[in-house]
Amino acid sequence: MTKVAGIKATCTEAGRKEYYVCSSEECEGKIFVIENNKYVETTEAALVIDATGHKEGTPVSSKRDCLTIGYDWYTCATCKADYIKNFKAAGHTMVDVAEKKPTCTEDGYTKYQKCKYCDYTDGKTIIPATGHKDADGIFTACNQKGRICTAEKCPDYKGAKPGTYIKVADRKAFKDNNHAPETKNALATCTSAGYKMIVCTKCNEVLKVESIEAALGHEMVLDKVLVEATEVAEGKALYVCAHANCDYTEEVVLPKLSDLKLNITADNAVVAGATPIVESGKVKVTVSISSLDSDIWGTNFTVKYDAKMFSFDKAEVITENFLVNANALTKVVNKATVQTGDVKVLATAKNDEAGNPQNVKLAGTETLVELYFTVVGNAAKQQTFEIVEPSAGDLDGNKEIKASGVATVDVAQIADVDGIAGINVNDLSALLRLMRNEEYSAAADLDKDGEITALDFTLLVNYLSGFATMKDIRNATAE
Repeated sequence: MTKVAGIKATCTEAGRKEYYVCSSEECEGKIFVIENNKYVETTEAALVIDATGHKEGTPVSSKRDCLTIGYDWYTCATCKADYIKNFKAAGHTMVDVAEKKPTCTEDGYTKYQKCKYCDYTDGKTIIPATGHKDADGIFTACNQKGRICTAEKCPDYKGAKPGTYIKVADRKAFKDNNHAPETKNALATCTSAGYKMIVCTKCNEVLKVESIEAALGHEMVLDKVLVEATEVAEGKALYVCAHANCDYTEEVVLPKLSDLKLNITADNAVVAGATPIVESGKVKVTVSISSLDSDIWGTNFTVKYDAKMFSFDKAEVITENFLVNANALTKVVNKATVQTGDVKVLATAKNDEAGNPQNVKLAGTETLVELYFTVVGNAAKQQTFEIVEPSAGDLDGNKEIKASGVATVDVAQIADVDGIAGINVNDLSALLRLMRNEEYSAAADLDKDGEITALDFTLLVNYLSGFATMKDIRNATAE
């Protein structure tokens, strides 16, 4: 036999008795205990010793009342472990309350039960006050003025001694009504006025209304765009009231987007004649206004350009419907590099036959003005002109207008005959070849007469020799 020591039970865990395991072939694996000095076969279940459980001392209890759940805190005297028991509320302690009869002015109630420690009741039924009465019937304190209650035990006619009442014949009429006033405030809403109202809580009579405040009206704000407006179709948007507790909504039509636009183009100016030729020293900038369908009274804008490269010459009015005024200003941004030129343009509709202002109905494109510039520099060939600060309006107010952007022109580089950057003797050789071959180049046509001649050769020689400036060449004409 092999002895297996026992395990002592604790407060929370079971123990086990001492036992023996047989190791011989006849009883191998069987377990035994010793009883009366003999081995007695047993089972594992019979060896179990139940946990002893905690030895409870005096608990510490939390606060309990009728509805608040409390608990008892224990500390085991054996293992010193802390544990909690008895999670429960105290519950109500009910006592009987006797019936009370109603009077003229006070409610009564049936017999019921009430908790001794809180306001809980069970079985209580209110019996309404009977009201005063006289020959005309029942009345209340709210309409008692000038009347006498004939009820024998009316609380409003108590006698000098407790439990006694004034005789009906000796009673006097009530001087005033006795309302139970309560002030109610009603805040103004979008559609209703606000006010302070005094109401009787017994008869609901409105005793007084004051501090009336006008209805707020809706404050509509954009919630979301339902359909985007375009230049050819109206849109739709949902607006909601911004005031709290107001669910008013409204769908609003969004007007078509303005398609009113200023357009700008730039080209080398053309010299008219039997054989029109490109004017290498001149640039024409054309500004037009366009719309599918707009009423417009006027527009103003600025054409911006590089004043080191160009000088403004003149403006030619093209339109028949507008009066156009153009003025040039030059702003020096950096004397060494940049001079910004501005041509301010104002176009207004002509008055009607009676001399009154009128809108122009624009349904297409109308050219307003052509601006002419002289090339005074010999900078990069590609130059730009831009419309900035555009605005427009009709007789009712401002209108949205857009600008088409930047117009680009390749400026013919006069005197740079060979097309290689810089003007030098190589350009003089190239000009001579053109003369011999009777070929034409705008860059070599310095006097702008439509052919390459000895006068062009002389002008270029003078420039290379320092006797003529580029401005002299730009202004040269055949004589």
